Amino acid sequence: MKLAVASVLLFVAAYVGSIVLYVDSGMGHPRRIADGPAPADGTKVTFDIEDIQSDNSVLRANITVLPGPALLDPDTHTLKEDLSVVATSVVSTSKRTWPSGTLPDILPVSVTLTGDVADWPFDSYESGPLAMQHFSGPAQTPVPAKSTLVDRLLGWKVEVNRLGAGNE
Repeated sequence: MKLAVASVLLFVAAYVGSIVLYVDSGMGHPRRIADGPAPADGTKVTFDIEDIQSDNSVLRANITVLPGPALLDPDTHTLKEDLSVVATSVVSTSKRTWPSGTLPDILPVSVTLTGDVADWPFDSYESGPLAMQHFSGPAQTPVPAKSTLVDRLLGWKVEVNRLGAGNE
């Protein structure tokens, strides 16, 4: 009888412990990893990591742009001028331009990673520097934006080192 009670208590303790570790590691839900400073016009960009394909060393993500009020027509709530986003990694560049009178949609991007799947389960991957730039109008005026990185990957630990923030 005592052995059965001890077994049940041990099982419950292990179960609760695994739930605590799962939630504490951020694997239970999407988590915000990094936020940039808020710009004056309120433009926001989210880099949403969706998948890591370790077999071909590719990170898939979606870039979502939420234009600030300064970029939107107050009557139609659409873009006043063309808005362009350029996402650059070490080996690739993605560019999308949304014309005036529309709103930005999701820009899917793929980023090449370095790493070795043969190191599983201790494999790790790096992307090198990533940069996003935003331009508005025919003069391609730079648009400051608050950048947010969101991790939706279960079982992966995503880390960010911001350039110019003390570590390259």
